[in-house]
Amino acid sequence: MRPLPISRRWLIAGGIGLGVLLLVAIALGIVYPRVGAWMIRTRVGDKIAARTGRKVSFGSIDVQLGHAVLRGVEIRGPRDGSMPLVHVDRIDVEFDALASLVGKVSLGPATVDGVLVTVRRDAQGNDNVQDLIDRLRTPAPSSGAGGSTKRPPKITVTHARLVADDQVTGATALVADGDATWTPDGLVAHARGITATTTAAPKASIASLEVRKAAGVAPIFTLHG
Repeated sequence: MRPLPISRRWLIAGGIGLGVLLLVAIALGIVYPRVGAWMIRTRVGDKIAARTGRKVSFGSIDVQLGHAVLRGVEIRGPRDGSMPLVHVDRIDVEFDALASLVGKVSLGPATVDGVLVTVRRDAQGNDNVQDLIDRLRTPAPSSGAGGSTKRPPKITVTHARLVADDQVTGATALVADGDATWTPDGLVAHARGITATTTAAPKASIASLEVRKAAGVAPIFTLHG
């Protein structure tokens, strides 16, 4: 039995359909990740840089539908010395995939892992944080554009460390490990392995410190050890 001939119209329609599927695959697999990475580097990076007065750099950015991974994020200022003020190993951010296809950003939970904060004051008394504090105390200017991006509904920080060095007094401080969880309801943070040394006093240490800060309420500090 001879197969029924396929009309030219159906062949054309099939070819168009395959072409559309190929274009969608290319858009989602190649164009979408590159555009997403570019958006993060330019819009997000530039916004943080303008707000903090610091240079923001990204080691790599991997964007997929509904999920972005940022690696090797650094925030560096002119007085940081050999180490940046902030280095982050990895940031994972969830977002609404369908909304992103029409240019809207609706963020989900974010996880920040491997944070190193380096605070320093040089021998001339110049530190690398006071100007940042002054900037953050000033309300951010309104862009005047609708659809502004809100912060994630939950931010979790793991494996955080702090190194502080004051060359004026010879004091140093270290937080060996820490974590924090922020939601609109409040903040819960823990710091472990806290040590401080000065040239005029013996080494002091605290096993752990817990901070609980509910929204609209003064923080509560709990020391252990």
